[in-house]
Parts: sequence; structure tokens; C-alpha cells
Amino acid sequence: MKVTLLFATLCCFAAVSFAAQKCTKQSDCEPDECCLDTLFFRHAFCEPRYKAGQSCPTASLYRAEKDLYYFACPCVDKYECLGKGSLEKGVTVIKNAKCIMPTV
Repeated sequence: MKVTLLFATLCCFAAVSFAAQKCTKQSDCEPDECCLDTLFFRHAFCEPRYKAGQSCPTASLYRAEKDLYYFACPCVDKYECLGKGSLEKGVTVIKNAKCIMPTV
């Protein structure tokens, strides 16, 4: 069962990589997309940014020298992926993160 699930997941990643537009920098993608390198494939590809109110991963990492995001795209412009942080076993865990407009 675990092998089948792993195989299905890898097939989904492969399907996305063949269907998605390849990119080398942010300007290769549409404004509502980011150039994402998942580290699983040879090339980065354009992936949709998370929209306002949408659940999002807080693990988005941007490297300016390569003009690429890693792990996940960020939220659309002017929004941030924010959630409630709690300390669990000495580690801060962010739960229920969503794309929201930060308050000043």
C-alpha cells in the first residue's frame, strides 16, 4: 500500500512537471505564478501563487541570486502566509496558515 501511494505521488509530480511551463527566473511566469524549484526535477517550473484566504505552506524560500522559490510558491502580492504559532516539544509549529493581508 505504501509503495502504491509513493508511486502515485511520483506520477503526479511527473505529470505536473511535463504540463507546467519551465522557467529560469520569476519574469518567465505570469504575475499570479512563481518560478518554483522543488529540488525533485531538473528544471524549475511556473506554479500558481496561493490566493487570498487560501491555506498555504509557510515553507516558501526565495533565493535572490537565482531568482527562484524553493519548496512552495508564496501568496499573491500584498498577502503573506500567516497562522497561529505554538510551541510543541521545543519547536514552533505554525497551524492553520492562510494568505492574509498583514496589518501594520
